[in-house]
Amino acid sequence: MQMNEEVRKANWKPLALTRTGPFLSHVCFADDIMLFGEASEELLRVMMGVLDSFCSASGSKGSLQKPKFFVSKNICHSRAVALSSSCQIPLTLRILANILVRQ
Repeated sequence: MQMNEEVRKANWKPLALTRTGPFLSHVCFADDIMLFGEASEELLRVMMGVLDSFCSASGSKGSLQKPKFFVSKNICHSRAVALSSSCQIPLTLRILANILVRQ
């Protein structure tokens, strides 16, 4: 999978579930995928490239109605809007926060 290769080459900085890992770059379920990573223009370009390659290889077109752009509550709103605009995926009004249950 190209996502794993980008993570291995350090082009994709995945989400750390704890300070020392494990790390999460994507979750697939049914015909949906969620991508996780650092909020940067560079990673956004890598993610969009991976999605384009996946669509080309599978012969499918990504739905333009379904994608949503989530950010951590730690990302300032102006940065979130800029990243969302850059990839032309709408920023959700809901903030992704505290999705992990701490034990």
